[in-house]
Amino acid sequence: LPGHVLLAPIRNVERLADMRTEELADLWSSAQVVARCLETRFGAQGFNFAIQDGCVAGQSVPHLHLHIIPRVAKDLERNDEIYEKLDVFEFR
Repeated sequence: LPGHVLLAPIRNVERLADMRTEELADLWSSAQVVARCLETRFGAQGFNFAIQDGCVAGQSVPHLHLHIIPRVAKDLERNDEIYEKLDVFEFR
């Protein structure tokens, strides 16, 4: 979907549990800033925030990253279709 952003912490970590408390706070504060920008640029009315934490959860690269996906009404035929699109987006 237009405006899909990947946000990654400065320190390379593989899993969410590997992050320090202050790094988590920074990641989500940054996500908030990015979301505001996407509201302005793409007219986003809502967002999907996704982290695939570990191989069994669909993580395809060995570093943590947060998907920020702007959404608008009726952008997908089925709302849950976003998860299928995430699978296609991942670098496999």
